[in-house]
Amino acid sequence: MSKKYRALGEYLSKLPSEPQTLSFNRIEQILGSKLPASARDYDAWWSNSPVPGRHNSVWLEAGWQTDCLNRNAGSVSFIKSDLRQPASRASNNGSSTTSVNTKLRTSPILPGVAVNIGVEWKELGAVTKRGVDGIDFPSVGAIPGLYRFRFALPEGLKVYIGETVNLQRRFAHYRRPGPTQQTNIRIKQSFVECISRGSNAAADIIIGGVSLKIGGESVAADLHNKAIRRLLENAAGATLSGEVLEISNL
Repeated sequence: MSKKYRALGEYLSKLPSEPQTLSFNRIEQILGSKLPASARDYDAWWSNSPVPGRHNSVWLEAGWQTDCLNRNAGSVSFIKSDLRQPASRASNNGSSTTSVNTKLRTSPILPGVAVNIGVEWKELGAVTKRGVDGIDFPSVGAIPGLYRFRFALPEGLKVYIGETVNLQRRFAHYRRPGPTQQTNIRIKQSFVECISRGSNAAADIIIGGVSLKIGGESVAADLHNKAIRRLLENAAGATLSGEVLEISNL
């Protein structure tokens, strides 16, 4: 069980069996610490897929499953495992929600979708500091793909994952962020601070070599397709352990 999130499992184990909806802020109060950015950015973080050591073991082992996620509203519902019903619902404020069970209660019943993904990160190289507050990335082409930034900090490894139709242009935005590009500014600052502390920072990419099957049929993984890139991005995020690694805006 993930020690970092154990308090959430203990809290859920004391609740009655009725479905429970918790705001992200309330969950952070229970944990006594902030949720990783991946919890607010990726549906996959709230998955009920059992993987030993992942954060979701705290609610699965307590007998609960996530049922209805609304990242826009910053909330998630939990339901007892033995009471779980297929559902797809909308929140009271009309914004869309994501249900873990994606089968709609209509007739005829639609089949589920099985997706198999195989990818390998290619190490691009170290990110280095230039001058007082500049950074340099390893050379990369103007091509679509995924990118992963690794920050080897004394307190642990931090990871940032993204996707883009043009890696060269995206890296340029991190080198020279505009005044309103808050995420780009934070990432650049993180690189500068990490390297200034004598820690290593590096970039990896995925630009090909993707094995993708949907419903048992091989599908061409065209990385010009944003839906394919987002699928791979979420899959990459879902493989990270909640203990040491996290997708993070730092």
